[in-house]
Amino acid sequence: MTDSPLLPRQSGIIPLCASFIAGVTLSTILSGWILFPPSFSVALRVVAILFIIIGVRAILTEKPYPQALIFFCLFLLFLGMARHAQATDTSSPYHITNFLNDREEVLILGTVVRDPDRREEFSILTIKPEKIVPHPQPDAYLKLDLKVPHKVITQKIIGVFDGDTLFTYEGKVVRLLGVDAPDLGEKGAKEAISFTRSMVLHRKVTLYVEENRPLDKFGRILAVVELDGRLLNSQLIERGLARYYPCPHMEILRYECYQDKKKILRGRTGYIQARVYPTIGEYYEKMSFGDRVEVISFLHPPRGRRNPAGFDFARYLRVRNVYAVTSRIREPEQLCFLGEGDVNSLIKLSLRLRHRIFETIERTVPYPESAFLAAVTLGMRGGLSGEIRERFRAVGIAHVLALSGLHTGFIALLLMGAARLLHLPRSMRFLLVSFGLLIFVFLSGASPATQRAALMFSLGMLLYDILRVPLVTSVGITIFLSAVVVLFTNPLWLTDVSFVLSFAAVLSLAYITPPIEKVVMMKGTGIRGFIGFPLIGILVGMNLFSLSGIVQHLSVVRGILPAVEKIPPLLDWFPAWIHFPGHSWLHQSQFLTATLLLGAASIATFFICLRWTGRDLMIELFSRKRGRYLLRFCFAQLAIQLGMLWPLSAVFFLRFPIAGLYANILAIPLLGAIVMLGWVAGLGEILFSVIGLGFIGNGFAMAINGFNTVLCQGFLGLARTWHDFIPFPYVGAYGTGKLIFWYGLIFSFIFHKEIFQKILEVKRKFWQRRKLLAMLVVISLFITVGAAAYLMARKPLLKIVFFDAGFGNAMLVSTPEGKSILIDGGPRKEEWSFGETIRETLSHYRISQLDYIIITSLRPGNIGGLAYVVEHIPVKRVVLPVKEEMLRAELSYEEFLILLDDWRLLSNPFMPHPQKIYTEYMALIELLEDAPLQIKTIRKSRLLYAEDGLKIEALVPSTVRGLDSFSLVLRISYGEKVIILPAQVGVAAQKRLTGKYPDKLLGDVMLIPVHGNPEKQVEEFITAISPAFAINQYGWSPCAEFFPVNAKEATLARYAKMGIVTYSTAKSGAVTLTTDGRELNIKVIVIKS
Repeated sequence: MTDSPLLPRQSGIIPLCASFIAGVTLSTILSGWILFPPSFSVALRVVAILFIIIGVRAILTEKPYPQALIFFCLFLLFLGMARHAQATDTSSPYHITNFLNDREEVLILGTVVRDPDRREEFSILTIKPEKIVPHPQPDAYLKLDLKVPHKVITQKIIGVFDGDTLFTYEGKVVRLLGVDAPDLGEKGAKEAISFTRSMVLHRKVTLYVEENRPLDKFGRILAVVELDGRLLNSQLIERGLARYYPCPHMEILRYECYQDKKKILRGRTGYIQARVYPTIGEYYEKMSFGDRVEVISFLHPPRGRRNPAGFDFARYLRVRNVYAVTSRIREPEQLCFLGEGDVNSLIKLSLRLRHRIFETIERTVPYPESAFLAAVTLGMRGGLSGEIRERFRAVGIAHVLALSGLHTGFIALLLMGAARLLHLPRSMRFLLVSFGLLIFVFLSGASPATQRAALMFSLGMLLYDILRVPLVTSVGITIFLSAVVVLFTNPLWLTDVSFVLSFAAVLSLAYITPPIEKVVMMKGTGIRGFIGFPLIGILVGMNLFSLSGIVQHLSVVRGILPAVEKIPPLLDWFPAWIHFPGHSWLHQSQFLTATLLLGAASIATFFICLRWTGRDLMIELFSRKRGRYLLRFCFAQLAIQLGMLWPLSAVFFLRFPIAGLYANILAIPLLGAIVMLGWVAGLGEILFSVIGLGFIGNGFAMAINGFNTVLCQGFLGLARTWHDFIPFPYVGAYGTGKLIFWYGLIFSFIFHKEIFQKILEVKRKFWQRRKLLAMLVVISLFITVGAAAYLMARKPLLKIVFFDAGFGNAMLVSTPEGKSILIDGGPRKEEWSFGETIRETLSHYRISQLDYIIITSLRPGNIGGLAYVVEHIPVKRVVLPVKEEMLRAELSYEEFLILLDDWRLLSNPFMPHPQKIYTEYMALIELLEDAPLQIKTIRKSRLLYAEDGLKIEALVPSTVRGLDSFSLVLRISYGEKVIILPAQVGVAAQKRLTGKYPDKLLGDVMLIPVHGNPEKQVEEFITAISPAFAINQYGWSPCAEFFPVNAKEATLARYAKMGIVTYSTAKSGAVTLTTDGRELNIKVIVIKS
């Protein structure tokens, strides 16, 4: 058997690398189950050292090589575990997690360690803390004593000489009393001057001057300077920019030392992330990597995953070593610039280069093409609109917006092209490409994808080009060795999406593409005619169709041929032969029609040509250089779909971009041209400017980027064309079993030849075949009996998920017979809907449709997210607590308010709250009118749903007026257990229900009404239910009905006094209740330590 690229016999590097990766993986799995002590990483390192000593001894005593290799593998296994344990260890007293405080502000002094991430409305700073002051007090070092006779003077400062000397508009010199900053040329002088300038320059300040001693011997005014209620004299000492200097006979200032409060942080502290807004002033535009800053804010732990499915922000930040986030930084006094810190000069150079190229793009490319070009060349995605991002995700080309291995490959090609132009020898070419890629890694933020790609290119060139290692061996070594280097730097990258997708893509290219090519090209005309040629025909044909939409977005084409705008969209080109209105992706199936037509035409063309002319079109295409490139490119795209996109999209995103297979055929080469031209323009402009020919550089950049603008327009047009043509469906989550099965098939396909040979060997030996057959029968019997026993023993359960929907309500009921019922849909904001979280949760639970949507209130926090749900998942029935005449899409605002009959809304019709209710309700009604579902209205108490042992009833307070009359209480009974859900019923409704249904309110679990508003809790109602557990759905909201958290806590305390166990989604995240009708089980997402 020939050497496999996975395990080349002539090298032990890959088993060693695999051992380290296995160690990191094992530690990651164990850390999810076991809380390791701080000394665990030390113990693992000791074990690792023992194994390497044994391995070295085995080599010295001339033991067999495999025996030494085993010990070295064990060394790396334990080393990987030790590195992961060390990376997750936060037990140091200096770690930032020890200073989290959401009740009192802390003062943080630190350095900005990453380039600011600039967004449309704010920027994000990542800060490495160096000093921290818990509970900082204004003027903690110097106190002003106003009992001493003094004068108060207001002056405008126009100049700063050093940190303690100022010049006023009236020509006077002010010397700060009680402080001594470093003189010019001394260490720290630059930082002190920079801080003083940032605080007082061109601003009016208040001077406090002692009457008995107003001037020093040089005629300078000795003063205490006050600005915005704080003393500049004291701030200089607090920040370590000046020392206390007791002037003789000084009385107006008292020195009080709080030095013991300042904590100097050492070692692995973790980073802090701050969201900064432009309202802080001029420094907002100047923020950059390497700045030393002071931040005053609350410190919070990052918000983790709060619902069964959704983005885990805390985990995302933890991988990037961020363990704390500040409150929003909006005021100038919350963020002060202290000067430049000690930073890596190479990183600083890279980021200056980045900003210079960005300025060139802004100057030479119009918006939105400039935002797209900045994203794909520099990784600066802040300027991209949410609409463009969503299109790219839907089309399966969102990977181009995150600098990754693809972009790194284009940069490597550019550098290799430059090396060839300069006729550099191999060693110099290797150095040029490696150094250039190193700069690019720093420039792009050192993501795992760019690190991996840069390492792979550099190692690949070293092994193949310099050391002359065979290609198959060098590919395997570079993939695994680069993974080890990335994980050794930061083991937490292992579970990060970008790391997993990056390496999955590379492994797919390396190990799935060659077998696809062999199977298609070597297995006969049948496979080439029915699989290979139709695949090429479909991909090429679909991209040719898409050109019609792309040219419509080119300004040059529209200027010459205005008629192109009249070309109909692709949806109008093809009939929807296979059409299922409620299906997640076949509701828009014209793309499937086009695919089938192109596939059929390709098959017919192939076999007609083969029969009449004897020509095999696939063989002919493969025999030509350009044709071979096209085929291998298509095979590579298919390999990435099989090995990475199809399975892992379902795991990480719960959605599958069908258009990705089609769109990437044209998108990737187009992106290559855009990225390389963008860099040529930027670097060319810099080069000409350095040699004093800036005007030529500017013209050069404008010429290159002028053409690049057209390409960018084409790329954006490509995204829009495919987005409008092919749906972006949600898919069920892939569990561990599905992934093992999928990759088992992939592994079998890669090694099908070896597996087939083994089967033939067994077949030749009858006794082995019989033994194997008996083993398979026994295993199958055990699995069948075990599965049957499990299914028979499992009790049918009722499950209710109480979502963390902020200041809204949303619950998902899964019945024992497998029905899915959504109760309310949470709120909606400008560009986000809670319906997205609901849809992700449905995919997580592999729920493909909803049997019921029950709406308990018309408030925006209950119906805001339902429009998204109805639009993205099939629904059978919707129950609304409204009158029949309200089910009209043409219902006017005035009619709506009259039908609600709520005097508070009628008396304030122009307030945002009633308008929000109307807009959310009408957005839902318009969708419901067009959706293939049943709509039921409910105005009286009735049974809504029933199955064996389960009933869902609606209790309606019919005689109540106003918005409360359009609310209802749900009573869910299963076996002996009853759950009462009075989501938004007010005081009058609760009293009415208590008197009308005393026998139906008794329950075991209740939802606290109106988010726990203390003014909306009726004790008789709570007593009538007498629950053992109460769940409160609460979160911050800017809406009119919001109330502060202390009021909610008062309500929870009131329930606790009544002996009721309470859960709040604000603290615990989503709450999941399961019951078999006899026992209750309640679980939460967030477990507070």
